[in-house]
Amino acid sequence: MEKYFVSYSYTTPHSFGFGHTETTTDRKITDIDAIRHIAGEIEKSFGYPKGSTVIINFKRFDEE
Repeated sequence: MEKYFVSYSYTTPHSFGFGHTETTTDRKITDIDAIRHIAGEIEKSFGYPKGSTVIINFKRFDEE
């Protein structure tokens, strides 16, 4: 499992903002599909509309 710190922006019909979260995936982020998947998971977790989240940056946590 890979653990990442993710920064993102979002828009809703009545607001916009920025956020950050920690996420765990079963693979390293190596392509746009992985980023889109994480954006979709953020939308589900925080109740944002589908397609409203943009990943700004991500950083993989070091393994211990």
